[in-house]
Amino acid sequence: MHQKLTEQSDSSTGFKLPKTNSQLIKLIEHQNQTLFEFEKQQKDSINNILETIGRITAGESYKRKIDFNNKKDYPFTEIFYAINLLWKDFIETQKEKERKTLLLEESKEWLNKLIDFVPGVSIYGYRSDGTVIFWNKASEEIYGYTREEAIGKNLGDMIIPKDLRPDFEKTLRDSKRIKKSGEIPSPGKVMLKHKSGHLIPVFPIHTVILIEGKQPILFRLDIVISNRKKAKDVIIKTRDELENKIQERTLELKIAKEKAEKSDRLKTDFLANMSHEIRTPLNTIIGFSEILYKSDLSKEQKDQYFTIIKENSYNLLNLINDIIDIAKIESGHLILSKEFFNVNLILNDLFETFIKQIPKEKNIKLRLKTPKQTNNYLLYNDTLKFKQIISNLLNNAIKFTKEGFIEFGYYFRDNNRLKPVEFYVKDTGIGINPKHLKIIFDRFTHINESSTRLISGTGLGLAICKNLVEKMDGKIWLESEPGKGTTFYFTLPKK
Repeated sequence: MHQKLTEQSDSSTGFKLPKTNSQLIKLIEHQNQTLFEFEKQQKDSINNILETIGRITAGESYKRKIDFNNKKDYPFTEIFYAINLLWKDFIETQKEKERKTLLLEESKEWLNKLIDFVPGVSIYGYRSDGTVIFWNKASEEIYGYTREEAIGKNLGDMIIPKDLRPDFEKTLRDSKRIKKSGEIPSPGKVMLKHKSGHLIPVFPIHTVILIEGKQPILFRLDIVISNRKKAKDVIIKTRDELENKIQERTLELKIAKEKAEKSDRLKTDFLANMSHEIRTPLNTIIGFSEILYKSDLSKEQKDQYFTIIKENSYNLLNLINDIIDIAKIESGHLILSKEFFNVNLILNDLFETFIKQIPKEKNIKLRLKTPKQTNNYLLYNDTLKFKQIISNLLNNAIKFTKEGFIEFGYYFRDNNRLKPVEFYVKDTGIGINPKHLKIIFDRFTHINESSTRLISGTGLGLAICKNLVEKMDGKIWLESEPGKGTTFYFTLPKK
């Protein structure tokens, strides 16, 4: 039972075959002998494809030179093209991880340089055996030792006077027993030794840093008494800036790492799911082709099997188109072809197409609603992309609706034709859990709950819709209630 609610006359049209993937369509339209020849020629190619998909899903890299003039490579060159683009994206993800690691190394280098140029404050680091491992420029100026002279030498032999050596050695011993990084109590004013032998009054600040499996590292800031107040302010400010910067960078790296890992998981799941989605229609095509070839069937049986082959061929074609579209979107190669088109004619055409595609076992009414007196409402945009958005949303509604109705159309908000027109697709299906509303448009996302586990799909349709709408300067959103249904809305500018 179907009804069409519109203020304009019907203009029924036949189902138009897609223009892409002509070799696959020829498989459907050719007579029996052509089909049998295709089946025998392509059997090895199909098996190679399935084997290749399995290898890629398992994490192996894949390279193959495809001859587009070689019939054996048709019609599956598009599949290889899409899979290679997706695999390339995997490699890019790994490169992004490496880039984040380099950023962390740059942060460490930046931190060292910042400490190096703190004016008037000697900052140096040494191990628990006294070996100097860091020596900033101010240390060179205050104590007379160049960085090359200081690194690798014992701090006590350089700047610690004999009367302070016992305290210094005690500090080294205590650092080995400390179980938590932090500041060591300061002895107050001390006199340390310059390279030339004269003593310098300084106020030292000690900090010990513990790294698992390594010797404790002691960092010391020596502030010359005459510069103490000024230097203290500089240190506090520098410390606060460093802490804030390190926290920000750590958070950024953590978020980037989590996103990269999530993207890896989603794409791995997607490739595994895509392997199944490609294998199913291919196996159906091969199986029924063999039956037609080997069996003595009646005309009615042959027609039935040809219909099954045709439907699975379209399913495979739609899958290939989705893979190519998402690959183009990810690589930034999606190009719009804008023109004026009559919205009502497009919607009528889609109504006549989809009314034939609703499975007979589903008790669903298909309805089309358009505003009054809008027979010639025009939009300036990409016609094919507009049809693709509506088609994806209708396919999604049919997939998740068992009974009730599916309604689509458009209206003017507040009946004001100067405002952007709002298109919609409404269904009485299973609805969407609120916790999934934020991720429903994510790429490679496929909701897998008990109520939807048996429903096939790649999880690309809604992601493609969102990207197409935004590319066309529009906006898409949804309203849904579990058990009652879902409504998808999107807007497009008139010009």
